[in-house]
Amino acid sequence: MKFAIFLAAGCSFFFFPGCKKVEAYGSSLTKPASVEGTWHYVGYSGGLAGFPFIPVTSGGSYIQATGIQLAVVSDDESIQKCMTYQFEADSNNNYQLRGLFTASDTSIMLPMEDMKTYYLTLSNDTLTLYPRQCADCFVAYYTPSLKHFACTGKGQ
Repeated sequence: MKFAIFLAAGCSFFFFPGCKKVEAYGSSLTKPASVEGTWHYVGYSGGLAGFPFIPVTSGGSYIQATGIQLAVVSDDESIQKCMTYQFEADSNNNYQLRGLFTASDTSIMLPMEDMKTYYLTLSNDTLTLYPRQCADCFVAYYTPSLKHFACTGKGQ
């Protein structure tokens, strides 16, 4: 009897196809190349109470990263601040770009005033910024925008 079970198990390896790797949904996604581009603020989540995503009701500021230049622009484009930034990637994840995002100026319109370093995640066309060294802060969400701003000194 043991021989029959062993023989049946052994034959199953030859007659039945082996396991095949099944690609997960969305596995064709690739990691974004960089944080460069224009990003429109669309909402926030988190905080001490752990709020779910809350969209902005109107407007929303913009951030634009080009080379080492960062433009931060108000929702009505009346205020613009130009500064430099650094991005240091720290993840080998295949689907997200993660790292530390540091702005040279903290005085205007980034998610939190007086915070210049943020944890940045870019995944599925959503950029998120979370202030470094802050335990109960909000996550700011940005989506791509086709707008383009030039650092001209306007509103600096």
